[in-house]
Formats: sequence, structure tokens, C-alpha cells
Amino acid sequence: MLPPKIAETFGYMTIGGLLAYPFLVANLRVASRFGFIDWPKSRGVSQEQIPIIGYGLVGFILSVMAISAYYYDFSPWVLLTAGLVALMGHLDDRRPLPAVEKLVWQILCVLVVLYFDPNVRSSIGDKYGTWGFVMAGGAIIALVNAINFIDGIDGLAGTVIMMSALGLSALSFGSTSHYSYFMIATLIVGAVIPFLYMNIAKRKGFLGNVGSYFFGYTLAVMHLSVPMNATDPMARLCINALCFLIPLADSTTVMISRLLSVRSPFEGDKGHLHHRLVQASLPLRVILFNFGLIAFTGISIAYLLNEKTGMHYSRLPIVICAAYVGIISLLISMIEMSSKRRLKSYFLRMDAGEPVYFLKYKIQTRNGTPVSSVTMRRLEAKISTEIRVYDVCFVHGEDELFVVLNAMGEPIRAIANRIEPIFQHERLDATLVLDKGEYLKLSYLEKNPTLQLKA
Repeated sequence: MLPPKIAETFGYMTIGGLLAYPFLVANLRVASRFGFIDWPKSRGVSQEQIPIIGYGLVGFILSVMAISAYYYDFSPWVLLTAGLVALMGHLDDRRPLPAVEKLVWQILCVLVVLYFDPNVRSSIGDKYGTWGFVMAGGAIIALVNAINFIDGIDGLAGTVIMMSALGLSALSFGSTSHYSYFMIATLIVGAVIPFLYMNIAKRKGFLGNVGSYFFGYTLAVMHLSVPMNATDPMARLCINALCFLIPLADSTTVMISRLLSVRSPFEGDKGHLHHRLVQASLPLRVILFNFGLIAFTGISIAYLLNEKTGMHYSRLPIVICAAYVGIISLLISMIEMSSKRRLKSYFLRMDAGEPVYFLKYKIQTRNGTPVSSVTMRRLEAKISTEIRVYDVCFVHGEDELFVVLNAMGEPIRAIANRIEPIFQHERLDATLVLDKGEYLKLSYLEKNPTLQLKA
């Protein structure tokens, strides 16, 4: 027989799944009528119109939070600001909002909850002071956007949300002063299960920005509302961060990649985890299982660090969290490098005669000097934002750049016209060597560099 507390945990998970399912079904039925649709995007994975069923999950959890705020100790300030973040996500789903506007929206919500929410003030402000408040605010905003960034492949964001909620459930396990936080976190774990079924097995709906922003914000604030034993503010945040390993590693990798390419760290591209995984053609079940295992390991370590008395004054959580994020970031980079190496070698070895879709550019500066490797990497990243996620742009040699297309969704000339302004912005001369690559193999072109085709 299970211990009462364990049985209670599984009971809440079951209730969460059973109650959330009708919300999801209702959301699916009215999605087309109310415009809850995810439209194909240039950086998106899906090429179809898919209903956004995150509204059902958000509606269910907001209802639970409202009841908990009335009957239990759940903060109404978290309820209010989480609702505002969900509204921001809804508006972003309908028409993409400017990044600055979304950041201002998030900062205002964070300031409100940090100043007015007594739970956050007691667990962060009273214990760690002003510096703790500053770090907590930055952590909330970082996690909100990190979870939104990874919402691009079936099941990935849902798995991360479920594991993060499971981590919160473990960290608040047995707490009598924050019982509602334990209850809501456990209900979220159960509620995400039917969503994952509809998202992965049935492919009937996406989480949407409304869901990813809402759950990212809600879980981040709830994690910071539960008191912990760590005396160092950074160590305390790192214990929480161990429950968000995948989105943090993804954001870290992307930011470093953009900075190395001399680009804004906030500039959109296809360097995120789900883009790399799609290009690597890894099986979805393998991806989700491995990342679920990584997330569960992080949760287990976070729980042990918080419970072990000797760790209360230690900075070991900082070291462990940094090491974990570094290892996962390295794995993500290795996936991308392996994918690109395989793609390059494949096209370079192909025999002539079979169709291939690609554009080949010869790049040079306007004053005749060699193009730097940093500039070529920046071009590669910028062009990647103008093609489908299944397509790949890569640098070949010192001054050649290829855009390899998975399928002909539009005329090659139209793609070239969309890419050319990037070269103009970089003040580079780019010669399109071939714009009908579907008729010839790359290896054949390499042997016949003077070949000319009529447009």
C-alpha cells in the first residue's frame, strides 16, 4: 500500500488529467470558430494549420488557481499576473507582437508579483534581500521566454512543462504552508498528460504562445514562492533551475551562437533545439524519452540538494547546474554539427541524374577582400530564417554558400529574391551560380563549374 502522501500525489495527477480532458476537447471544437489556429511560419516546423489547444489547459489551471486563491493560501497576485501573461500570449498568437512590447509586458507582471505577492517576498526578498529580488525577476523572464523558445516540436514543450511541474511538486512535497502550490503543480502534471496524447499521438493541436508563456510564467513564479533551505540566492535559483534544464540549455546555446556570429542575442533564427532536432531527423520518441530522462535526473538532484542539510550553505548547486547546462548545450551543438556534416557529405557524393533542390552562391566583398568566417556564419544564420525549418543553409569552403531545400514548396527564384536583401544589408556581392539545382547533382556541378542554365 502506498504512503498517504504518495497516494495523494497520484490522486491529484489523476484528477488533473480527468478534469483537463473536457477542457481540451471543448477547446478543439471551438478552435476554428474563434480563430485559435497556428498558421505556418517561416521558422515553424508544421506546414499545416493546426488548432491551438493550449487555451483549454490555461482555462483549467486558471480555474484551479482561482478556487485555490479563494479557499486556500494561493496568491491572487500570481493569478492576476498569470492571466495577463496568458492574454499577452493570446495576442501574440493572433498577430505576432514586437519583442520589445512582450518584454515590457513581462517586466510589468514580474514587478507586480515581486512587490505585492507575500509568498515571493517572504521566500526571496526577506531571505536574500534586494539582490535576491533582482535575480528572481531576471530568472522569471528568462524561463518564460526559454519555454516559449522550445515550443516548436510535438511534445517537447509539454514534456518540459510536465517535468518542471513535477519538480515543483517534489520541492513542495510535505509543505503545509504552501499546500496549494503542491496541489496545483501536481494537477498540472496530470493535466499535461491528455494534452501530450492529443499533441503527439493524435496530432490534433499545439500548445501555442498562450500556453507556453502562461505555464513558463506560472511555474517560474510558483517555484520562487516555495521557501528553500539554501542560504545563497544564486544557489537557491540554481536548485530551481535544475527543474528547467532543457529550456535553459537551449537558450544558452542559442544566445552564445548568436553572439559568436556578431548578431543580437534576441534576433530570431533557426538555431533552437527543435530546429536542430528536426534537421537531424531524430525519431520523436527517442528525443522525448532522452530529454525526459535528463529532466527527471535534474529534478532528483534538485530535491536531494534541497533536502540535504550540508548543502544549505554550499555553492555546489551552482556548479552542478552550470555543468549540467554546459553538457546539454554541448550535446545540442553536437547534434547540429553531425546533421550538417552528414548533409554535406551526402550532397557532395551524390551521382548526377537524380533531382536535388538547392541554390549555390559565390560570396565576395565589394572591395575584393576575403569574407571573414564570422560574416559567413552570420549569413548562414540570417538566411536560415528565410527558409523552412526542413531546409538547410550551410557554408562550403571560404566563399561558397548553399541553400539545400527539402522540397519545392515555392519557385527557387522566389526564394532567391527573399534571400538577396540579406546580402545587400551585409554589403556583400553574392552571385547565384545556379538557380535550377533540382535538375543536377552537386557533384556534377563541381566537375562542370562553367555550366550555365537558362532561367
